Amino acid sequence: MKTVTTGQALPRESGIYPVAVWAVLVLATLLSWLTGVFDIFGGSTTPYTLLGILLISYLKSRMVILDFMEIRHAPKTLRFALESWAAAVIIMLYYFFAIG
Repeated sequence: MKTVTTGQALPRESGIYPVAVWAVLVLATLLSWLTGVFDIFGGSTTPYTLLGILLISYLKSRMVILDFMEIRHAPKTLRFALESWAAAVIIMLYYFFAIG
């Protein structure tokens, strides 16, 4: 087992990497919740608040797709399809709630 010193990226093969990804997902969830509750972008009904929450959601879904579903090393067409799907869902949600 490799030791990781400060300043080095976590190797994906180490047992700590999934825990680090999980911690980032939890922090991102808290950030999106705080964004909605405390109206960080000027009000809970503004398009900017919605956009901030949806961007955090996109980053979270991308982390789940790439790291927990292990699509990072899958064929490029599968990776492209799943990442495009996540982006399309975020764009549609923004359109339906902010514009439509």
